[in-house]
Amino acid sequence: MKKQMKKIDVFAVAVGAIIGWGCFVMPGNSFLPAAGPVGTMIGLFFAAIMAFVIAQSYGYLIRKYPVEGGEFEYVRRAFGKKPAFICGWWLMLAYISFIPLNGTAIGLISRYIFPGVFQFVPLWKIAGFQVYLGELLLTMAIVLLFMGINIKAMNVAFASQTFLAIVQTALIVLFPIVIILTGKANWDYAMPLLQGSNGESVLSGIGVILSMAPWAFVGFDVIPQVCEECDFDQSKSKVLMVATIACAWIMYSSTTLVTAIVQQEGYENWGEYLNSNPFWATGSAVEQALGKPGLYILGFAMTCAVLSAINGFFIASTRFMSALAKRKALPSVFAKRNEKTGAPVACILFVGAIALIAPWFGRSALSWIVDMTSAGTSIVFICTCLAAWKFAKMENNKKQAIWGILGTICGAIFLVLLIVPGTASSLYKESWICLIVWAILGVIFYLVKKDEYLSYESEEK
Repeated sequence: MKKQMKKIDVFAVAVGAIIGWGCFVMPGNSFLPAAGPVGTMIGLFFAAIMAFVIAQSYGYLIRKYPVEGGEFEYVRRAFGKKPAFICGWWLMLAYISFIPLNGTAIGLISRYIFPGVFQFVPLWKIAGFQVYLGELLLTMAIVLLFMGINIKAMNVAFASQTFLAIVQTALIVLFPIVIILTGKANWDYAMPLLQGSNGESVLSGIGVILSMAPWAFVGFDVIPQVCEECDFDQSKSKVLMVATIACAWIMYSSTTLVTAIVQQEGYENWGEYLNSNPFWATGSAVEQALGKPGLYILGFAMTCAVLSAINGFFIASTRFMSALAKRKALPSVFAKRNEKTGAPVACILFVGAIALIAPWFGRSALSWIVDMTSAGTSIVFICTCLAAWKFAKMENNKKQAIWGILGTICGAIFLVLLIVPGTASSLYKESWICLIVWAILGVIFYLVKKDEYLSYESEEK
């Protein structure tokens, strides 16, 4: 592999993957209704701490095995090929599904900032979401653009990723600062601070936020997928992961705070306003405080975040698939690389095809899939931390063994919050159906590839 990625490039890929459309729409749709502004920040802080604990195992394993495939490779070496396949199957879906979800977010931005421009030729409604041909064409154009960049010009892909990540981070952090300094913040309007509008208790609300952690913080773990292309010592990877997690907490908190402290005309507090079902609460808050110029800047920041998420997951998912194909877990065509650029062309075409098809089913259906990937990502975290614990125990590395156990516990907490029925954070019925369908598809695919996969002896023992 070409050693073409500097630390800033890797950091940008991780930030782009971890921060996408959700940072801008979740404050009004999920965070504040569940736990209020301060409750959300506390929940996200604990989630970030738990992600930090899990990252300790990732950093240890990257130094030990600096090869593509990340979690799949760690679990394969620790527990064998069958658990590795399960781990890889869930992570592959998580990476791939975020691309069309972020792609469709561009259409949502246009609905608010440029109403009616792309909402032409209504096609159908799926789960209450109206699908427009104009928005589909916009999404498909963006996907095709990044497909071309990743195939033909990887250096452009990395450079654009760095630019987008820096811009989105700077703008997101500046919004609450500007709003507070210009006197547009109303702290009375931000009440209640610790309780959501859905009526959950403080602890229950924080639990809901915690359950979103695998979804909200997935992204720092893309670093192992590009480690073979890094031109620096892998010991720096853990620092990059921790920095990514910290940036994510700051950015999620910033957009949540903005949504809660700007008073909307005719409403006494943010809860009353959110109960009126606004289309985009964070956008409305920025427009109320800073006018149309502020809204356009926010739209630009969100566009940068969405584009960097699409590009980041293109880079991570295609390299992950290529690594699986090298170990015969996927068809061998996905292992081939472009001799000039090092791009996994077949993987890019496959992921791009899914990203072009998925938006036709509507954003609601995509949200069900992404919601259930939180459970899959939790399983991946558990497997990875257990692998770190096993290797650390074999090396008599007591400190890392403790990190491995703590990371496993964190992953298990995430999973329990999602799968225990009747809790405020449990998966919806539609997400459970998607979860079961993907598991069945995994069993079928494994049975088809079983003989070749299990008999293959990797050169990397």
